[in-house]
Order: sequence, then C-alpha cells, then structure tokens
Amino acid sequence: MLNFELKKILKSKQPIIIILLALFMAFSSFRSIDMRHFVIVANEKIPYSRESYLNYFVENIEKTDLDEQEQKELKREAISEEFAFLDEAYKESEGLNEERAFILRDAAFKYAEKQLDIIKKYNLKIPTSMQKAIEWNNFEEEIIKKYNTSLYTGPSTVLALNPFRILIESTNSIFGIVPILLIIVLSLAITGKEKSDGSALFSKFSPVKTNKLIFSKLLTSILLALLYSIFAVFFSLIISKMYGYSWLNGQYEIYRIFTEDGSFKYYLAYELLLRIILIFLFMTTFFTSVGIYISSKNGNFVSKIFIISTIVIILTILTKSFDSFRTIFNPIYSLNIKENILGYIIYTNTSSLDGQNYIYSKGQLQYIIYFFISFIFLHLSQKNWWNIKNEEKASFKKVESLFNFEKVKILYNNSFKTLILATLSIFLVIFISLIVKDIKMDKANQHTRLAGNFELMLNNLKYNAELVADLYGDDVSGDVKSKIEKYENLYNEALKAYSYYKEGNGKDYYNIMLTELNYDENENHDSIEGRNAGIATYFESKKLYEYLSENNIKPETISYTIFISAYEKLIPEAFLFKEDNIYSHSALYLPRRLERTYPIDLLIIGIISMVAFGAYTFDKEHGNQIELLYTQPVTRRKYHINKVASSFLVGLLTLAIIFAFIFLFGLISGGLGDYRFPVLEYIKDIDLETIQSNTESYFKLIPIWRYDIKLFVIYVFQIGFLASLVSFVSIFVKEKMKALGLSLGLTALFTYIQSTINSPIKAFSPFTYMRASTLANGSYIINSGLKTNNVYIGLCVLLISSIILFFAGSFLVKKIDVK
Repeated sequence: MLNFELKKILKSKQPIIIILLALFMAFSSFRSIDMRHFVIVANEKIPYSRESYLNYFVENIEKTDLDEQEQKELKREAISEEFAFLDEAYKESEGLNEERAFILRDAAFKYAEKQLDIIKKYNLKIPTSMQKAIEWNNFEEEIIKKYNTSLYTGPSTVLALNPFRILIESTNSIFGIVPILLIIVLSLAITGKEKSDGSALFSKFSPVKTNKLIFSKLLTSILLALLYSIFAVFFSLIISKMYGYSWLNGQYEIYRIFTEDGSFKYYLAYELLLRIILIFLFMTTFFTSVGIYISSKNGNFVSKIFIISTIVIILTILTKSFDSFRTIFNPIYSLNIKENILGYIIYTNTSSLDGQNYIYSKGQLQYIIYFFISFIFLHLSQKNWWNIKNEEKASFKKVESLFNFEKVKILYNNSFKTLILATLSIFLVIFISLIVKDIKMDKANQHTRLAGNFELMLNNLKYNAELVADLYGDDVSGDVKSKIEKYENLYNEALKAYSYYKEGNGKDYYNIMLTELNYDENENHDSIEGRNAGIATYFESKKLYEYLSENNIKPETISYTIFISAYEKLIPEAFLFKEDNIYSHSALYLPRRLERTYPIDLLIIGIISMVAFGAYTFDKEHGNQIELLYTQPVTRRKYHINKVASSFLVGLLTLAIIFAFIFLFGLISGGLGDYRFPVLEYIKDIDLETIQSNTESYFKLIPIWRYDIKLFVIYVFQIGFLASLVSFVSIFVKEKMKALGLSLGLTALFTYIQSTINSPIKAFSPFTYMRASTLANGSYIINSGLKTNNVYIGLCVLLISSIILFFAGSFLVKKIDVK
C-alpha cells in the first residue's frame, strides 16, 4: 500500500514542489539572517565572557579591598592588556576569513589567561557566577581546541560565521510552520480529491486494512518532510559557501544547553542539526495526522484546507502575542525547536542597557509525546474514513468558445485551488510575522533603540575617559570629553525623536534623523549599527529624510533608519541588511515591504507558473487528446493562440488574487497608508568615485502608489513572456512539470549568465527584465553595462519577445506533430 501511495505522490510531481520549496526557504532564510541578533550561547552569563573578566573588577573597583594605588595599577594593567589583546587580534588584518578567525580565537584564549593571572596577582575575590562562567569557558576551550573550531564571541562573532552556524541559526524558519503547512496541503490534495469524487471507495473493497491505508498516507507525508529536510540542508550549505563563508569546521562547533543546575552539557553542530531534523519529522507527523483526521470528515476539500490554515494562523497569532501561549503544550511554540532544545537568553531593555533573562532547556520529551498523539488522531480517522459523501453537485456548462475551453482546463485542474490556497496560507504567515515585528519594535522601549545605543556609547566613553585620566592625567582626555558632550546632545535629541514618533510629527522626527545621519557621515561613515553605511547610502538616505521631513509624512520606524543603497549589494554585510527599517504594513507599502524582506517577486512568478502555465501538457498528461482536438474544424494556429491567451488570462487572474490579498490584508492591518511615501528609483549608473558630483542626477524619488502600479504592470508583461515561452516548450514535452522546469530553468540560466556580462546589448534581452523588484526601482542597471534606466524599453523587449515566441509556436504546430 505504501508503494501505491508513493506512486501517486510521484505522479503528482509533489517531490519537485518540495525541492523547490527547500531552495526557496534556504535562500530566503539566508537573506533574513541579521548578524546583530545572533543568540550567543557560549557562556552562562554574557558579562563574564572570557574577554571581560577584568571589566567586572574595574567597573566595581570600589567593592574590592585594594587601596587607591593598587586600584590605579589594576586599571592600568587592565587597559594595557586589553589594548595588547586587540593589537594582537587585528595585527594581521589581511587574508582569508578562516585565518583571521583562528588568529582572533587564539588571541582571546591568551587574553583570558592573562586576565586570570592579574586577578590572582591582586588576590581578587571572584563571584560565584563568574567562577562558573570561567569553568565553562575553560571546558569549552578544550572542545574548541580538540575540533579546531572558531570562537564565536567577542571580536570573532562575524568572522566565525560558517555554513553550519548560518543553517542552525535559520532552523526556526527552515524547519518551521511554512514547510509543514505546505506538506499538509500537498498530502491532503490527493486524499481530498479521492474523497470528494468518490474514487476512494475503490480502496474499501481491497484486502488492505483501513489502518494500514491511513498509515501509508501518513508515511508518505513523512517521506516528503525527509526529502525537504535533506534538500533544505543541502541548499543552505551550498548558498552559504557561494557567498564566501569559510567552513571553519563548523560541523563540530559547540552549542551549550542551558540547564537550571548549570551543568556542562552541549551538542556539537551536526548532532544538534540531526536532532532538529528528527524533531521536525515528529512535528510533521503530528500536524499531518491532525490534517488526516480533519480530511476524514465530510465536507469540501477546499473548506478543510481553510480549517487547517485558520487553526495554524490563529495559534501563530496567539503565540506571538501572548506569553501564556508560549508553552510546550502549544504545537506552534514547540516549532521553536532549537531554542527548546538548548534554552536561550532573552534581552530585556531597561532604561538604558540591555538585561538578560535565561530560558532553560525544555528537553525533547514533549516531541515524543506529540509523536504518540499522532497515532490517536490516526485511530480517530478510521471511524469516518469510509463515510464518504460527495457534496459537489455535478454541473455541466456548455463551453461556447475554444478560449473558454482552454481556460476551463486550467481552472479545473486539480492543482489550481490547492496552489492558490497554499500560496495565501504562506502569505498569511509572512504577514503575521511582519505585524508581530512591528508591534515588538513599537513596544520595545520607553525611548528609541537609537537612544539606547547612544546611551551605551555614552557610558563606554565615560568609562574610557576615567581610565585615560587615571593613566595619563586629565589633559589628554579632552577629545574624549568632547565626544561625550556630542553623544549627550545626540542622546537627548533621540529622546525627543520618540515623542515626535508618538505624535506622528514627521517634520521634526525626520529632521532629527537627518541630523544623526549627518553626524555619522562626519564620523567617517561609522554608523550606530556598527557598519559602514557607504557613500551612496548616505546621499540616498539624506534625500529621503529631507523629503519625509518637508512633507511631514508620518514616521513609520523607531529605529535608526538606514536605506541600504543598491550599490552595496555586492558587499556581504550589506546583503544581510537589505531590508529597509520601515515598519509599515499599510496597503500601499506592503508590496514594497515584502519585496525588501523576501524574494517575493520570484515566489509570485513561480506560483503563477505552477498555477496557470502548461498549454499542450494539459492535453498530453491524461491520454493524448491532441489527436482528438485536431479532428475538429479549427486550425492548429487558432489552438495555439487560445492556449497562450488562456494561460495569460489565468496568470493575470492569479496575480490579481495575490495583489488583492496583499492589499486587503494591508488595509485591514495598517490602513491605506500615505500615498506620498517616497521610494528611490535609479535613473542611471554612475561610478562611485564620482558620486559626490552626481548626487542629484543618478536617482529620483517617486511616490509609493506609482511604484505599486509599476510593479503590477511589470508582472503583467513577465506573465505574457512566460506564457508564450512555456507554451512553446510544451510543444516538445508531455508533462507539465517538465515544461515548467525547462522554461524556468532556461530563464534562470540565461539571467545568471547575463549577470556576469557587462554589455549594452543586454538591453535587448528579455532575461534582463525578469526580476520585477530590480526593474521597478531601476537597480538592474547597476554594474550591468547599461548606463540608463528606461522601464518602457524593458516592457517593449518583453512584449516583442512574447510575440516572437508566440509566432514561432504557431508556425511549429503547423509543421510538426504535437504528441
């Protein structure tokens, strides 16, 4: 029976969908990693990391038994050793990340030993919590040396990034609710069809027991989840390597388990990953069994999918919004697999500095319980499995035209409703995550995150000023004092910004943001977020802030907003900071927000291709109906015209559904939004070395409503091109997935090849204009060999290419036998 179910799965091409999902999730998760928010699990208490033993005693110098002279000597030695450590750590600034990471690691180990020697020298009393941290650090050091891995705390944090760490930090999204939801939808698509059309009754008269039949359906879902897991890991590791991250023996990296007794328990990276995958399979089993139970009830298949999606969505909202739902008894919360296995540190903002709370490991027993609960749902499913009632009344409408005939083939194809519902479910989960992020940012602190950063810098400067004064006297600390005054002023201005944010006073709010941006520029681009903002980003952000302030547009962020320039897209750290810090989910801004957060343009085109395109394969897959059609008094050319036209129309309908869903959700959750909100559009490519003399000519600002319309129109022309391309390819192949695979594969291949060539001739290729996100804002011209942006030329090229492919297909179907 299992072989029979597997054959049905393979015939439906679901494994290909799963593999494509794995690629999408791996790529989108990699893009969403934020290096500022890695959870560091190296120490029991972060303030007692191996780089900061002496800081505790220097900051609490009055609590020690040292006299005044000894206190001064301790401070002098502390700062001297810190400078020596940093000098040694960064003395070889060139070379591979791998070499630099190991240099930093060895320097940190040596620095920790020297600090402990100084502590012993002054006979300082080590607190119990610090002693435990030292013991753990020493234990961890032995493991690191044994497997020759990097150190991922302190100055090593960024350089120690490796494919395994990136993968594990992304497991909550890669092995989260989105893939599980799609697996359930795919699994129930076949079962729902069998029960709705009554074909499942044939299995009733077979010698196979009902429980074995149901179990085989569950097992096929688990195999799909396993297939997804394998390819998700594979794609994630490959993508990380493609972007230049060193391996660093990351598979042996140590991940500490936070326990209440403080015992030294840990998993190596590969052990943790295997456990995460196993638990993902357990949770897939649980959710699929619930889906099977719901599908065993009478009712329309579409309504069952809505029920499952609604349950998941409601639980997700409740889990994100209320602490009482964050329990192991909530299956949605249990999908935070990594955190539940290891435990984690949460950061709670006080009036200034961050505090830490520990959430201890919850173990893995609850996942075994979920696994066994799955069999209870399977048992309950048996009672209703054969209670089949076809509630869909057969209705036959006369097809009045060939165009309607081709359109009906697509709309009544088994995958149409399933894919539309799966798409809307995925978008809903994405929407929820965006809203929760906005809520968290709005309630994060009594003043802005920017103000918190300024206060942190202020405290650090004051501390350094005291050290410098103790070591060398007050005279040489004047520069530090002037910086302290600047930070005090900026800190007070940032506090004002929060009040303007609450009032909706965009004029004064963005004026303060502009002041802070200019301060960063004067400080050699050393931004508050700790990265080089870039000369292009500075000029573009400045123009945006001026416009927002002049037009008094309502503030949509409480962060230090940085609009990352497209000219920084080749810099790895800028790639990770691609998202704008605009926390609006209004109807007008939501398409832009999605595009800046996820590769949503690729997702939309992929979905439309799956739903609408197939052309001749609809006639070939279910027996060769082509010969029958050709007996009718209609020319082959007319058949081809109607296949392309019907594909285009259904594709346009799918696009309209997606955009309407996005607009409606944005309208409900965030209102219409300000139609004047600016979006930057590049109008020509420039040399960054001459940017200061071209700041007013290489980009312009357009209102958000115009950007949305342009984005929609671009999708329309892309759909037309792909409809012609897939219809042309389908002449030569029998299966829909092969036609789509060849068409989209060739599109991706030629698009990639063109990205490696800088030549003006690219302006005449349709593959130059296949990324809607880059075409809408003009960034496709950057480093491409194209000097100016003209979206109308791009649309004309897509249209002409569509016409050429259309006529080529019309000519071929008359000359060859389509089989």
